[in-house]
Amino acid sequence: MLENAAEGWIANVNPQTGLFFIKRYPDVSPVQFAPNEAEIELYASPRGNYIEIEQQGAYTRIPSMSSVDWIVTWYLQRIDAKNIIVPGNREMVQRARAIQEP
Repeated sequence: MLENAAEGWIANVNPQTGLFFIKRYPDVSPVQFAPNEAEIELYASPRGNYIEIEQQGAYTRIPSMSSVDWIVTWYLQRIDAKNIIVPGNREMVQRARAIQEP
């Protein structure tokens, strides 16, 4: 599944552990996506034991002997996940938005 995250972050809540995982990164506009790709790629194992959330940077040419820095910052918080895991939960969106780069 490919998606666009419009604010430069993506988050996930694990109800078994009560962990809220947030990734912040520079936002990438759709015109910067790699061909047949998007800003966010989600993969879930058919067995249900593995979920992968990947953010992707801008598709660009990197000249020989050069490099590009693209910083992704991970945050992990323990929360009471029992009452808040519902699609579109505003509290979770507000929590993710409130996380600021150090």
